[in-house]
Amino acid sequence: MSEFLKYAMEVAARRLAGEIALSGNIGSSLREWRESFNLNQASVARRMMVSPSVVSDYEAGRRRNPGVDFLRRFVEALLGLDAEAGGRKVLELSRIGLPPPGVILGIHEFNIPVRASDIVQAVRGEVVACPENLGRPVFGYTVLDSLRAIVSLSGNDLIHLYGATNERALVFTNVEHGRSPLVAIRIFPFKPRVVVMHGPQRLDPVAIQIARAENLLTAISRAAAVKEILDALASMEGKPGVALA
Repeated sequence: MSEFLKYAMEVAARRLAGEIALSGNIGSSLREWRESFNLNQASVARRMMVSPSVVSDYEAGRRRNPGVDFLRRFVEALLGLDAEAGGRKVLELSRIGLPPPGVILGIHEFNIPVRASDIVQAVRGEVVACPENLGRPVFGYTVLDSLRAIVSLSGNDLIHLYGATNERALVFTNVEHGRSPLVAIRIFPFKPRVVVMHGPQRLDPVAIQIARAENLLTAISRAAAVKEILDALASMEGKPGVALA
């Protein structure tokens, strides 16, 4: 399991536990969440190392007030089984409460990864830090309005930007100096493969220092407009990808 998926599970666990604990009918909430994960009682009970009748009794209300340990193991069972199947629900849950409209302008996962150099070329990028990473594979991209992101996102909310993986390009638009986006990336535990800034003629020296300290391939896009960036990235899906070892 990737470190990124583990982090997503931690975020999802907090949200899921809170939803169940604050529900008006915990038994009904347990059943609804289990069914939303497309899991049967037997598989959840097996993961929890309890009898299926225990899960059934709590869901039906025959046993009341499950303890904290039971709820923790129940949540871990749902998320663990989903993670083993690819983590679709984990990633979905970790993004409950999406950013306001206008923050994320485009987000996509490539069917076949592309090179970081292809991303830079597509956005008409001028590399300003860590060109040695141009050959690394990139599995997706997110384009966002940096001004709206700074106002509306905080802490764990940054996970919204990463789609299914952090091995992607983050493209920040409406950038003035570049320091704020890179500071935000620095404090988040997972880093993108590529950072692109659209707007400034040059980056703040501190921003470049942060990029180098975090080993982030960073470029300034010379594209005339955001639409040009979005169109160029969207056209990359059909291009030859990276052969991964």
